[in-house]
Amino acid sequence: MEVKTKDLITLFEMLPEQAKQSAYDYLLFLSNRCQPTVADITRAMRSAKASLQVEGLDVSDQEVALVLSRIQGDITQTEFLQRVKEAAIDIGQIKNDYQKEIHEFETEYGSLEALRRKENKTDKERDDLDNWLFYLEQLKELGQ
Repeated sequence: MEVKTKDLITLFEMLPEQAKQSAYDYLLFLSNRCQPTVADITRAMRSAKASLQVEGLDVSDQEVALVLSRIQGDITQTEFLQRVKEAAIDIGQIKNDYQKEIHEFETEYGSLEALRRKENKTDKERDDLDNWLFYLEQLKELGQ
């Protein structure tokens, strides 16, 4: 059964004046009773985080704190979305930086395989190879 807010207001207005306070108190009690507790929210967040980890996605403590801030009403939906967008922009910039570094390695060495096969690598070449592999792994984790 669908209950419309308009119908609830109409019923409330039809109540005798002396019954309105009791009705209001009861509705307030019900709305507070239905609100999740911090323990409920924490349990749900742990479950969601575990589910994401099974899928190979990590959730940072910062991301958990951001979601909890929104759920608990510490920040508005607008603030939440702004912070999520800022985080996405940061990730986008990181991807761009990694891709730029990889391009520079490709320009210098030709290919990853060419650098891997090269014998008697210099310290710089070994560092570049390690960094190249790191950037590729990070891009893979970031979904690129």
